Amino acid sequence: MSKVPPKFSNTLLEHQNWNEISTLIRLALIVGSQSTQAGNNYIYVPEIVHLVSLVAGEGPTLVRKSVYGIIINLLQSLYISRPDDSTEPELMQLINDYTLPENLKLFGLQRETPTSEYTNLDPLNDKESLDINENLVQLLIRLLTVAAGSPGRFFLSHTFHSNKTDICIGLLNVWRARWMSLVTATAFQQSPAVQTRSFVALSALAVSDVDDDFLYQILVAFKSALTKANESNTMAIVSMLRCMCKIVPAIPEQSRYVSVLFWLAVALLQASHLGFFIEATWLLRITLENMEQQGLFKNNSVQAVLLETREPLEEVTSQLDEMLRISFETSFSFSLSSIIFKGLRHTVLKGPAEAALRSLLRVTSRAHSENSSAYNGFKDSPCPEALGYFLALLPVSTTPKSYGRLLSECSVDDSWVSNGSSDSEEEELGIPRVTDVVLGVHDANTALLVASFAGTILATAQGDDAETQMLYGLLSSLANSYPEIISITYVSMSLTIFILQPFLISIFLQI
Repeated sequence: MSKVPPKFSNTLLEHQNWNEISTLIRLALIVGSQSTQAGNNYIYVPEIVHLVSLVAGEGPTLVRKSVYGIIINLLQSLYISRPDDSTEPELMQLINDYTLPENLKLFGLQRETPTSEYTNLDPLNDKESLDINENLVQLLIRLLTVAAGSPGRFFLSHTFHSNKTDICIGLLNVWRARWMSLVTATAFQQSPAVQTRSFVALSALAVSDVDDDFLYQILVAFKSALTKANESNTMAIVSMLRCMCKIVPAIPEQSRYVSVLFWLAVALLQASHLGFFIEATWLLRITLENMEQQGLFKNNSVQAVLLETREPLEEVTSQLDEMLRISFETSFSFSLSSIIFKGLRHTVLKGPAEAALRSLLRVTSRAHSENSSAYNGFKDSPCPEALGYFLALLPVSTTPKSYGRLLSECSVDDSWVSNGSSDSEEEELGIPRVTDVVLGVHDANTALLVASFAGTILATAQGDDAETQMLYGLLSSLANSYPEIISITYVSMSLTIFILQPFLISIFLQI
């Protein structure tokens, strides 16, 4: 007996109506043979595609073979009833492609040889399962595109009053619209097994004109899914997050939900759930870049715009901030960097975390340059609003080339950073040297933030690498300019760091 109630299950196998579903699948295979009337084969294409997208790869081998057989029957019917020979090569190629092992995998099947029996092939984890569903939807969209003809139009011959008339129909658009309506009808049902697959299809079909009302429905469904989720049942939530990420470019300008999606991503990152981290960083990055494209940062800084849009959510967001002891009002970039940085220490999450930090760095730096009347095309330090992102990216910028890229992304002229560093030990070893001058630290408050964040990064560093040397060099530089700040940081940092890094003491003894 499953521990998860049937209506909350992520698989159709545990659904209370699975026996009826599998029976109907078998019946659909039997009655789905091609019609002798060519036009009839085009009538139910979106319905068949929708059915396959929901049930492929589920159940025993017989049911999986039946779903696969339904789509093969459809392809053969479309091939036989093609209006002309213009689509013949592509349809034949598509039929052959559906027999390839990588496409059989999308139906949960495999076979050793072309003549051997089919056996089940199940995904190893939830991520692979979602990836398989996404690839299946793309394969089905390719079917629609090929069957409708290269321009997506089809001439269907009808007879009206004994007069034959060729009616030009945008068949691909008709099919996609019908499939979209079917997906919309199932995406908001309270069944994770159906919702997961429906939102995968929705993200592929909703490529334009996603209005606020539709996005509001997605957010309501997401909220409902969150209330029912547990640690081992998150596929529906992840599929919704992926859907949001993909439809953000289709959201019209001045949508009131773009900034909401940004802060939703931040809240998910603050929650520190491993299963949501990749999609949350993706959502944060895509919404930020979308806001920049809409010109929302032309007259105000990124920090000012985002904090203003955060005010209606203050009641909830302030509770999360208090739990994590961070303050976006006091130190926006450092607070945001601190919740993203943890991903850099995880092999699987490192790439998404780095991409999000770089996006924040670039967008913030560009906005600062556009809004600064004194900017003349050259900067000698990162802008203050981007300092937290710059520091968080130091662990992945430990070579001259990668460090040069980091400087370029925040529009800093790298000729400024070489002054006085040619004789340093770090420079001789090829390790970039970061100082308070390079960072543009000009006051005690900023120095405290930099020192504290550097100490936090050091707490998870390996201790014998270039990253560690860069950060210790930064602390040494800060100690020369702000000895009282470093004294405070020195006392508050974990004693473990000093035990593992004895040469840190020698740095302070040189002050």
